[in-house]
Amino acid sequence: MNLRQIIERGFSSANLCAGGAQDGAKWHAQKHQVYLVAEMRLLAANIDGIDRDPDLSVEGKARRKVELARKALDKIRTESVERFQTVIQRQRDLLRGEAEAHADDFTGKSDLRQLLDFLKDQRLQDSLARMDGTTVLGELTRAVRDGDAGTYRAIVNMPPFDLRRLNIDPQTIESAKREWMRATVPSLVTGLTEAETAVRLSRENLEEVERAIHDFVGWPAERESRAGLRLLAR
Repeated sequence: MNLRQIIERGFSSANLCAGGAQDGAKWHAQKHQVYLVAEMRLLAANIDGIDRDPDLSVEGKARRKVELARKALDKIRTESVERFQTVIQRQRDLLRGEAEAHADDFTGKSDLRQLLDFLKDQRLQDSLARMDGTTVLGELTRAVRDGDAGTYRAIVNMPPFDLRRLNIDPQTIESAKREWMRATVPSLVTGLTEAETAVRLSRENLEEVERAIHDFVGWPAERESRAGLRLLAR
């Protein structure tokens, strides 16, 4: 969409960040969109004022529009990163950490309980290592289905060299972890999915605004590095 369309209709992705819990990643993504629309509305009003200025030549108006657009983009890029994108990414990273801990099934346990589980896992892993890969995969599928935390934990935490010898690739383990989380902590999976979407939208919305502003004032897009966008691209 062009700049005036975004001002009038909002972003086409607005529904993806509606209804988020206050101070959550989804909520901040929605606030980011509101901020971007407000800044574009202000820029459009200033550009209209230049068009009505009888003392400026055509060339003078064009130069003044680009100057205003450049200043507006500098402000928008900086505030997008500092006020919104950094916050959204931090929340996404926290949820990722929680998800990884839950996927390994050690969350919320005392040090002693973790040690006992670790020793028990080692004994089970020794037995699993003597099986063939097909049998171990069958046990992993059963453990996820039946909620067998001990077997699940032992398999997903097997040493990489054992997994390679059994022809169990990292993607299979990651898939099992996702299924385990969906079964045991569905709200965390939902929150992480929303946060990943919020990170992506905060990047894409800013890129869309940059293109819209360039087009609005007839300012060819620069080949410069987008401040903050590379930071949040991962």
